[in-house]
Amino acid sequence: MSMNLMFTAKGITAKQFGDSKDGRLAEYVSIVENTTLPEEYSDLSPDEMKERSREILYDSFYNDSKTMIMSPIERFRQALNKRLDAEVESAAAGRETALVIQLVCSASVLVIVGIVLIVFESLYVRPINDYSESLSKRNENSAEFDLSNVRVSPKGAYELFRFGELFNRLSQILQNELKKRETAEV
Repeated sequence: MSMNLMFTAKGITAKQFGDSKDGRLAEYVSIVENTTLPEEYSDLSPDEMKERSREILYDSFYNDSKTMIMSPIERFRQALNKRLDAEVESAAAGRETALVIQLVCSASVLVIVGIVLIVFESLYVRPINDYSESLSKRNENSAEFDLSNVRVSPKGAYELFRFGELFNRLSQILQNELKKRETAEV
């Protein structure tokens, strides 16, 4: 009835909606037009019809119906927000845990790399440096570089330790050969 009053006040008819998609709007408007208005509304002016239409539409039944419809929607919205807040809080806690795990892993990797570097340095770099120093020492009084008197202390990884031992053995053999040569020359 409220819609019929509003259409009558505005002069809207179903014929005006004849061009709408598949004619449904015109059909709905014609249903509203065919609803008979009570006699008391026939003498009202268009402005009074609009006002009466609003009164009918927004009466106490409207507010009760609106409250009845909106209350469950509001409860649902609150429940949804509560669940969403809990999920966000859970995700934030998970993010913090992941951050701690990443920091611990990063620190562990740094410690492990440091240990590997220290081991590498003690097994490879330091022995090679010591061997280089031993070989580069010269007898200050001698003009020639004499390997027969050079000795290295074997250390480091297996290969470098074996190298030191073999070097010392070869140095000893060289020294013995030089002594044999000197004795043979005399």
